[in-house]
Amino acid sequence: MLKKKKKKKMELRLQLYALSFEPKNEYKNKHTTRTILNEVFNYLRELRNDGKGHLIDRHEKQDKTEPRELFMTSHRPLPAERRIRCSMALLRKGRQPKLKPTDKFKLMSLDTIDGEIAEDTHFFIDFSGDSCIVAS
Repeated sequence: MLKKKKKKKMELRLQLYALSFEPKNEYKNKHTTRTILNEVFNYLRELRNDGKGHLIDRHEKQDKTEPRELFMTSHRPLPAERRIRCSMALLRKGRQPKLKPTDKFKLMSLDTIDGEIAEDTHFFIDFSGDSCIVAS
């Protein structure tokens, strides 16, 4: 008789946010939160197809603060579920992490790499209900 392996349970914590966009007066009859979101994702897709991106500084309005620049790395509509699966990256300017080789207990600098280290975050935008919900 085969024994069933017990699945490990993992705690999952989500941040939930409601998204609501209000169009300018001249576009009120033409746009909703969903159509605005579609236009934003079309814009981001065109930028990515051209090898570009749109950086947003989380600390833009804060004086004497290091920039914390975010950009979308991917998004994929899931029409059957009425969701969009997204990934974004946070650039780590001025905060070079170190690498620990698997066979040694020492940290090595990554400054030989040409580029910047980015943290990748995944989230969903659910538009199946009356309002759009972001789950990250």
